[in-house]
Amino acid sequence: MLLTAALFVSSAINAQVNMDRYITLTVQSGQYISLSLWADTDNTPIKIVSGSQEYNITLGTDWEYYDYLAEASTMTIYGNIKKFNCSENEITALNLSQNTDLTELNCGYNQLSNLDVSQNTDLTELWCNSNQISNLDISQNTNLTRLSCGGNPLGILDISQNTNLTELWCYDNQLNTLNVSQNANLTKLWCIGNQLSTLDISQNTDLIELGCTNNQLSNLDVSQNTNLTYLDCRGNELSNLDISQNTDLTELYCACNQLTTLDISQNTDLTYLWCYDNQLSSLDVSKNMNLISIRCHSNHLRNLDLSKNTNLISIHCYNNLLSTLDISQNTNLTTLWCVGNQLSTLDISQNTDLTELWCNNNQLSTLDVSQNPKLEYLMCFENFLDTKAIDHLFCSLPNRTVSDKAKLYILNNEEDANYTDVLASNKQNALNKNWKVYYYDDWDGPLHDTNIPATSGDYECGSGISTIENKASIKLYPNPAGSVLNIESSGIIHKVEVFNFLGQLLDAVDIYKKSCQYNTEKLNKGCYIFKINTENGLVVEKLIKE
Repeated sequence: MLLTAALFVSSAINAQVNMDRYITLTVQSGQYISLSLWADTDNTPIKIVSGSQEYNITLGTDWEYYDYLAEASTMTIYGNIKKFNCSENEITALNLSQNTDLTELNCGYNQLSNLDVSQNTDLTELWCNSNQISNLDISQNTNLTRLSCGGNPLGILDISQNTNLTELWCYDNQLNTLNVSQNANLTKLWCIGNQLSTLDISQNTDLIELGCTNNQLSNLDVSQNTNLTYLDCRGNELSNLDISQNTDLTELYCACNQLTTLDISQNTDLTYLWCYDNQLSSLDVSKNMNLISIRCHSNHLRNLDLSKNTNLISIHCYNNLLSTLDISQNTNLTTLWCVGNQLSTLDISQNTDLTELWCNNNQLSTLDVSQNPKLEYLMCFENFLDTKAIDHLFCSLPNRTVSDKAKLYILNNEEDANYTDVLASNKQNALNKNWKVYYYDDWDGPLHDTNIPATSGDYECGSGISTIENKASIKLYPNPAGSVLNIESSGIIHKVEVFNFLGQLLDAVDIYKKSCQYNTEKLNKGCYIFKINTENGLVVEKLIKE
């Protein structure tokens, strides 16, 4: 709410303002200052003075928000203010000494280089984050329960007198030590982005959340913190992490350390597991059936069994040593990054919610995305895809709209081994489905997000077989067919789909047995493509209907 000098009231009301209790700000003249105020009681008169201008308002026991134009380099707020928020201005100084009854102060995101709260002994919450404060004395503020002083150049923080603290955010400072032994009531501790080489939290048994990312910790003992639900210790120097006592953990972020093993068998409530950029050669997640996101990329994993993790929505397992990846049980999956492994096959037929697939830099010779109707983003360059496989991929792409901005990165750059194979394909089949066919070029190269050259192929979807051929495992007879077609397979048949030669889906039937009869009487005379999904893979056959 914008206030102007027109908001004057009678001198009788002005006289009721407690002029002995005030807060003074050093501001820039001519700027609007945003304030949120909370009074001791309802109908409390308040006066704001800046230069010759006076603003008079009446406050209650709830936050009220106003913008005031500074007419001078200072602004003073008179009256019985209990909670004060002056965050996100360009305040350079703040004098609180004349409002000793203040209980909450938020002066974050300003340009304060100093903050004296020694007279404000009733403070329970102090938010002074994102300033330029190099020293903060809170020894007199023994009632503090919440302190946020992150984003300052603090080299020392003494909280030994603040035994009532329950939440402490001291992230992004220059602390090389932090003693929390006297703060037994802490439930949240965020000391991210400092220079801590040790952190003793053995006395903080009520801790629920711990964020100590980007420090220099070589050891972290959380065995006494059995109430932890959130642990973020990324970017340290940990070679070992014992979380066997932290059975309430739901989120674990231990990436960018030096871990060679990670036992999460006792952490059955985990929903998020980010353990990327370590030295893990194995990872057992069979007990973690509540996982919805796993990021285990950039390790040394040769195997990854996700069959028990049916709630997974996101999998990042790139840059490992995986030769197989079974995601058939992960039917809720929307994002899969399996880049830079040794995969020769990838079956995503059960992942019908998939929207994003990164599978480049593997050994794939085929890729079928026909069962992924929500797919909008696909990276598959630097595999073993020949022209036939690329044409099949183009034809298997789901139809998109222009507004979807669907992207297919089929080449990294002009040095790709299968560059000529791509140019011999028919990318028009992808363009017809509103897919952009792009170079990736290492993300920031000059070719990134540019169209690949015109292709010379003339393959038309449905005009031939461009899918996985495994005819020895399935039989279709008679062919040509009359009124009934017999289909037999060595494995369970999941689904039979019938297409005309324009690539249009005419029929789809769920089977779930090894043989069936398909009624061809509903088909007109002509040629059709039968796509048969089995437990052994995908088979495509041409059928003539007489």
